[in-house]
Amino acid sequence: MTTWVMLLLFPQAQVLDLPVATSNPYTAGADLEQGKRLYGGRCAGCHGPAGNGGKGANLATPSLSRAQTDIGLYTVIRYGLLETEMPPSLGVEQYGTVLVFNYLHRPLMPAIVAAVEPGGVLIYETFTTGQAARGRPTSPAHLLRDGELPAIVAPLVVRRAREGDIDGALISSIVAERR
Repeated sequence: MTTWVMLLLFPQAQVLDLPVATSNPYTAGADLEQGKRLYGGRCAGCHGPAGNGGKGANLATPSLSRAQTDIGLYTVIRYGLLETEMPPSLGVEQYGTVLVFNYLHRPLMPAIVAAVEPGGVLIYETFTTGQAARGRPTSPAHLLRDGELPAIVAPLVVRRAREGDIDGALISSIVAERR
């Protein structure tokens, strides 16, 4: 379901549609000031007050090995780095509707759940492990185990769920609400 459809269904809701990362949307002067404040509170403990490193990588270099472009840096900050202590961050906002389709990055799940505002809904759908026998995706890291989705969206309240062969794909879907 596209963001515009959700806006028609829930016109009052602010919608987060994942994964959408084709450009860094935070480039205005006010965004940069907010970024400085967020860095001081969330990042400086590992990367140092001036970004010179410590527990985390040295960010005060002309080029970062894992984020060589602006969109690369935005993606690392937003989705974190697997097998490191770099957590994902969806920012400080909460949304009335959070949409996730055909995407699974388990380390991001707590941030996705936290992004749902009180009274808001999460609509999530992606492939299950059985899909690997039918084609892509095939990596277990990107496939839900049978019955896994309700557990990883807790403490949201499941309003509707389905799992199985749907339109030729093995998927799990859920609509969950934050009370």
